[in-house]
Amino acid sequence: MDTIAGIQQVLGPNWQSFFLFITQLGSDYAYIAVLTLYYWLVDPRMGRALGVFFGLSVTVNEALKPLLDLKRPYEVNPGIASEAARLTAGPLNEHHPGFPSGHAQVTATLWLTMAWQQRRRWLWIVATVLVLLVSFSRLYLGVHYPIDVLAGLGIGVLLAWLAWRSGLLTVTAALAWGAVVVALVVGSLLPEWARGLAIGSAFLVSRPTFDPPRSWPARIGVAAVGLIAVVAVFLGSSLLLPEEIKRSGWGSFLRYFVLVLLATEGVPRLMRLPASRRAGYASAG
Repeated sequence: MDTIAGIQQVLGPNWQSFFLFITQLGSDYAYIAVLTLYYWLVDPRMGRALGVFFGLSVTVNEALKPLLDLKRPYEVNPGIASEAARLTAGPLNEHHPGFPSGHAQVTATLWLTMAWQQRRRWLWIVATVLVLLVSFSRLYLGVHYPIDVLAGLGIGVLLAWLAWRSGLLTVTAALAWGAVVVALVVGSLLPEWARGLAIGSAFLVSRPTFDPPRSWPARIGVAAVGLIAVVAVFLGSSLLLPEEIKRSGWGSFLRYFVLVLLATEGVPRLMRLPASRRAGYASAG
């Protein structure tokens, strides 16, 4: 608590708007944008592996939090975090376990996996800066203890390294769809695991058999149409589905599973992306 109070005292309240923006780089909308754009425009094979380990990271985080059930700083000292800051942890007046930090963990998994996969210096710099900024924002906003953030970073770095070492994750269709069935059963029994399991298993069965567009007009078109379609389904399902379905394990699983399949299978077909001319594509078939 002293560390958080010290950070807030040194920086003052004027930085709150900035760090509220930075912390949103670890939100669902940011993840949707980065994952889909990487898959469509950079490398669908590596994007598939990234998506699988991203889903695994979400699952691990959502499994550990309720298991350990550790309080957040503002639950001990309500004055340490504003209402806007607390909203970044979840709905107000609900308990949201804080260990490990999901923002730190999943941001590290996402960006460091891409940096390892692409092996470009500029991307390593961008990834490192973003991960550190998002992690620091959780401390400044008073929604995590330092140990929460450090644990999240550690797990995220480990999973990013494992994603890089695992390569393209070539599996058979039978194994991939068998994993989907197991994930659906587990997610239905353990609703807090459902979202991560759905994301990971949907990427696992995806078939990245297209080449990303090369021209900038084509890239902009795919990005615009694809993001509009995916965000529309994400928002539409949030607004139209009954709360009890969204909170149920099977409902949450199917919602995110369909969303990922729309991104990985629907958008490439909608935009008529060319079939890959490269041999050795990792696929589930």
